[in-house]
Amino acid sequence: MWLKYIGSCIICLIITVCTQAQSWQWGVRGGSGVDNSIGQETVVDMATDAHGNVYALSKVNGASGSITVGGISKNTYGGSSDMIISSHNCNGVLRWIKCIGTNASNDTPTAISVDGANNVYVSGFMPPLSTTLYFDVDTIQLNHTKNFFIVSYDSSGVYRWLKQPGSDTITDLIRQDRFKRYSDMVGSPSGGVYNMSYMPKGLLAGGDGVVVPQDGMYITQYNANGNIVSLTPLDMQVNPQATNFNNLRLVRTLSGKFMIAGKQSVSGPPPLNYTLYMGGQKINHAMFCGFFNSAGNLIWKKANTDTLNAGAFTFRPVYYNNKFYFGGGTIATDTINGFIPVNTLSTTLYGLPIVVVFDTLGNLVWGSNASTVQSGSNPAGVVVFNNKLYTGGSYAHQLKWRNSITLNNPLNSGTKLFVAALDINTGNNLFVDSIKGTVGYNDKGDCIVGDNKGNIYLGGSIGANVTVNGQVISSVGGTSDFFIAKFGTANCSNAVVPITLKAFTAHLKQQQVHCNWQSVQEVNSSHYIVERSVNQINYSNIATLPTTGSGNQYNYTDYLSKELQQVTKTLYYRLALVDKDGSTSYSSTVAINLSKQQQIQVYPNPVKDQLTLVFPYAAEKLQVLQLYSLQGIMVLQTYLNAHTQILTIPVKKLSKGSYLVKVQGHSTVVVIKD
Repeated sequence: MWLKYIGSCIICLIITVCTQAQSWQWGVRGGSGVDNSIGQETVVDMATDAHGNVYALSKVNGASGSITVGGISKNTYGGSSDMIISSHNCNGVLRWIKCIGTNASNDTPTAISVDGANNVYVSGFMPPLSTTLYFDVDTIQLNHTKNFFIVSYDSSGVYRWLKQPGSDTITDLIRQDRFKRYSDMVGSPSGGVYNMSYMPKGLLAGGDGVVVPQDGMYITQYNANGNIVSLTPLDMQVNPQATNFNNLRLVRTLSGKFMIAGKQSVSGPPPLNYTLYMGGQKINHAMFCGFFNSAGNLIWKKANTDTLNAGAFTFRPVYYNNKFYFGGGTIATDTINGFIPVNTLSTTLYGLPIVVVFDTLGNLVWGSNASTVQSGSNPAGVVVFNNKLYTGGSYAHQLKWRNSITLNNPLNSGTKLFVAALDINTGNNLFVDSIKGTVGYNDKGDCIVGDNKGNIYLGGSIGANVTVNGQVISSVGGTSDFFIAKFGTANCSNAVVPITLKAFTAHLKQQQVHCNWQSVQEVNSSHYIVERSVNQINYSNIATLPTTGSGNQYNYTDYLSKELQQVTKTLYYRLALVDKDGSTSYSSTVAINLSKQQQIQVYPNPVKDQLTLVFPYAAEKLQVLQLYSLQGIMVLQTYLNAHTQILTIPVKKLSKGSYLVKVQGHSTVVVIKD
C-alpha cells in the first residue's frame, strides 16, 4: 500500500482490484548462449516491491563469457557458474541487471529480499580461496576465508553496501563453507533485513565487535545501512558433515517470531542418518518446519512420516491471517500432521504437489494435493492474495488438483509449467492453467512470488520454446535458460491500497502522549501499529490496534516512564498500516518535545549487586559494553542491543573499588562498587 500526502492529511488512493480473469501476461528469458553442461540455468529466488517490480536471482553459466536478459548483454567472470540479478516492472520491461561472480567454480546465489523501503538484498557465496568478487563493474578484493556475502542495492540497482559476515578469527575453511548450506533472508517492513545462516564461532567481520559464542544457526538483523542490530541464536542444531538441506527458507511474523521450513537429505536410510535437531528434538524425516519465538527458542516443530527420504517443503512459506501456508511435494503414502495425500489419477507414488496450512499453535487447518501420472512434478511454493492461495511448478504426464480439469502432457515428453488457485479456507481448487512448451524438453517452475496487485510470478528454467500470451520465448543456452512469467491481469497502473486514512496526530499532555487518527475506508485491512523512536531511525512497537471498520476513530495514550523522560529530549511517533497480506506502509512522523536531554546515568552508585544504566538515546546497532578496573583490566563485557536505552548488569562478584563503564559513542562513567 502507498500513502499520498495532501496538505496535512494522509490520503490513500483506493482502486478496486480488476475482476477480469487472470491469465498469462508475459514471459522473459535470460542466460548464456552456449550449452550449459554443468547444470541448469534457473531462477533461484524472487521478490517484489511496493511498486509492483519483480526481482529475480538466477544461476547462470559463468564460463560462457556473457549472458543476455531482455536483449541486454552482461559479461560473466569465468568458472562454472555466476549469479544474475534482474529486475522487471509489472509490464515485463527490463529495469536493470547485475552480474556477480568470481573466476572460480560454483559461485552460488542463495536468496533475494526487499524491505519496506524497497531496498534490495542478495546473498550468496563463492568457493573457498576465491580472492576477487565482481559486482558488475565494481571489483572487490575479498578475504578468501569469508566466502559468504550479503550485498544491498536500492530499487534502481545502485550499489549500497557489502557485508562478509564470516569470522575474523576463524581459519577453518570447512566451517566457513557451511554458510552455503543454511542461508535465507527476509526483508524488514521498517527497513533492513533478517539473515538466517550458519555462523562459525569467533569475532564477526565488520560486526562492530560482535562475537559469535559458538558454531550454530543464528538470525542476524541488519538495519538499512548494513549495521548489525541484533544476533539471535536459534535452538536448531545441525551436523553439516552428515546432513544437507534443500530450500531452507525463513519467514518472520509481525510479532518477531520465525518459521523455518525445508528438506533434509541423507545418503543412508532414515531415520539413523538424519542429524537435524530443533529444541533438542531430533527430526527423523525429510520434510520439516519449526516455529521459533523472537529469542530463537522452539515453540513447535512438524515433520512428515514417510521413511523413503521423500517429501519436501520446496519454497518459502507464507504467513497470512495468523496461519502458515506451505507448498511442497511428497508421495501418496506420506502423512503430514494428519494430512494424507490422495492420488486419484494413478498408482504412481511419486511427485504429488501439496499445500498444507498450520495455525500458530501447530494445528493442521487443512491440506490439499494434486494427483499426477508419472513422477517428475516440481512444486514451487505458494502465494496468498485476496483470500486465494496460488501455487505452481511443473508436472510430467498428467496433473489434476481435486475437482480441476486435468492437465495433459504426452507421455515421456518432458515437464511443463502450471499454476493453480485454491480456496484459502478449504483448499478446494478454483482453476489450473499451464504454459505450452516444446514436446520432449523439460520446463521447471522453481519459485513463485506475488505482488500487491494480485499478480503471480513463476520463475525457473525452460528447455526449448514456451508460449506465453501468444509470444514464443526460446531457450538459446542449450539445456536450459532461466525464465520469469507473469500470471495475472493488465493492472500495472493500479495500486491496491486497503486503507484510506485521515491525519495522524500526537500531542503531549501531563507526561502522556495522545495519538489519534481516523480511517475513511478500510479494505482487507488487518491492524495498526503505533511506533515510537528517540532518533527517527529505530522504531519500537508500543501498541497494536485491530482495524474496526471504515470511518472509525482511533486513539492511543503513551504513558511516559520516568526513565524515558530523563534520557531523551524528543520522541518521534508514527503509525504503521498493515493489511491482511502483511504489507505495511507508514504515516507521517510527529515529533514530541520533552524536557532537556540528560547525560548517561547509572544507579545505584555506589552499587552492591545490580547496576542499572540509562542511556540518553537508543543504540542504532548492537554495541559492546565493557567494565574496566582503574588498572585497565577488563572485568566484564556484555552487549547493548539496538532499541535499548535501559540496561541492568550484575556486579555482585566484583571486588570493592572504582570501575570505568565504556560504551562506544558514550562518555566513560565511573562506578563505585561497595
